[in-house]
Amino acid sequence: MEGDPGKTDSSLKKLASFSVLTMTVTLLRFGSRIIKNSVFTRLLGPAERGVFGLLTTIPDLIVCSGDLGLGMGTMYLAAKKKYDLGKLIGNTIMASVLLGAVMVAVGYVLLSYEGILKGDAATISALAPIVLFMVPFVLLQRFGEDLLLAVQEIKFLNTMKMVFSTFPILALIVLYLLTGKALQSAMYAWGSSVIIFGLGAVLRVSALCNYRLGLSFDYFKETLSYGIKIMGSTLAGVFVKRIDVLIVSSMLGAEPLGYYAISVSMAEIILAVPDAVNIPFLPIRLGLEKKEAKSVTPVVTRVLFFFMLLLCILSVLFSGLAVQILFGSKFLPAIPPLLWLLPGIVMWSIHEVLKSELYGHGHPGFVSFEAGMTLACNVGLNFMLIPVMGINGAALSSSIAYTLAAGILLWKFTSLSGVRLSEMLIIKKEDLQGIKRALFKKR
Repeated sequence: MEGDPGKTDSSLKKLASFSVLTMTVTLLRFGSRIIKNSVFTRLLGPAERGVFGLLTTIPDLIVCSGDLGLGMGTMYLAAKKKYDLGKLIGNTIMASVLLGAVMVAVGYVLLSYEGILKGDAATISALAPIVLFMVPFVLLQRFGEDLLLAVQEIKFLNTMKMVFSTFPILALIVLYLLTGKALQSAMYAWGSSVIIFGLGAVLRVSALCNYRLGLSFDYFKETLSYGIKIMGSTLAGVFVKRIDVLIVSSMLGAEPLGYYAISVSMAEIILAVPDAVNIPFLPIRLGLEKKEAKSVTPVVTRVLFFFMLLLCILSVLFSGLAVQILFGSKFLPAIPPLLWLLPGIVMWSIHEVLKSELYGHGHPGFVSFEAGMTLACNVGLNFMLIPVMGINGAALSSSIAYTLAAGILLWKFTSLSGVRLSEMLIIKKEDLQGIKRALFKKR
């Protein structure tokens, strides 16, 4: 039995409304992120660009490892309308304060490891205080984004993401002109944008509901009971996308890491396109019944797959020219790893939609299992391929891991729903007509 056509159509229209808005902002962010990457990279050069990529990755990994899935748990309970939103938010913010203190201690231990950057431990030691100071604010940014999704404040979230993309450009230029120190200026520019995003998100959510800071055991227990199931997949997912940076840093050093960081940053700019769908899809999906989702998810997946495939083909054709124009000829070694990453990027785009779908189906444990398998595959391949292929080996490892991840979730979803694989991947004429209506409808 299929889902209610009226509810399915309503969900798709709601998603289309959010996605058109988010896609508009994504295109603006696409341009601003390209400019940001170009400015940062030209000022820093290959070696310092590698150090910058490493230092901004470490807080993400620490936060992801220790947030206990509280933000996602809050989003789930808010979408299901099980508890008062103000109490949920107050509980989450209080828990984040306590977790932040623990994470700073973890960061200190990690940054004390001399082998974290081959041949340049002194630079890491000099900038470690900035990284440690930023860990609680990265956690605040993460929870802030989850809270905005919980209340479906997509417009404000998009605004904050635009600020996050554009503010560092101005901050870096001003700080560099004042100090003449590119790497330190880049770190402060990045840090200030994280602080603005986190505080802005929390203040916005605070204005929408009355909340009191407090740690309720009952709320904490239920939020944690869902969040901890998701945490495994979230943690492994972030490590799948970031662990190669740590391995390249430790095995190859700053300059190769700088080239690889450019490849990864360009791939992540491409992934901003499916984010325009994935961001609003998760809270909408969590509020759907299974029958409705069976009709919605295949449409979302095959449309994403089609457009990401086109985008990656264009990237293959024009990546060389883009690198020369944006970063200069000295960054041409970044092109081969980017090309190795692209097949995996196509698959990762649908992985995120399928992950949201399985969360809604009540299978966060399976998603965590898949993520663990993917992480093990990626780490193993990195250690095998980097000594042979250098940064190209790191990119190939990631691409294989992303493809494996999407393949596992495709198998699981089609097994649960009975939907054919072709329905998930091959776009239909009516899909394109629906996109055209969403983009060009009279307002």
